[in-house]
Amino acid sequence: SYKTKIESMILKLGIIEEILVTVNADFDYSDKFERVISFMIGKYEILSKDYEGITLYDKVVASITDACDNNEGLVIPCEMLLVYVFDKCDIFEKE
Repeated sequence: SYKTKIESMILKLGIIEEILVTVNADFDYSDKFERVISFMIGKYEILSKDYEGITLYDKVVASITDACDNNEGLVIPCEMLLVYVFDKCDIFEKE
């Protein structure tokens, strides 16, 4: 089910690309976006020492959403952004 979910998200990464055009037009938002990406990568790097695969994916998502207020509605956007980062960065292990 994770494979199907992630493949579906990959097909929708154009949405993130469209948002980035707007975000990158404003330095304040661009800086915040880069900080969020760095936060996600940092969480991945820390958690990947103890977890792998689906458990690692779930732990990264949980650690990111737990850092936010009112996180109940953030799981899917967080996963979309995480899949975007997985797709664009080469630091992640490929399975």
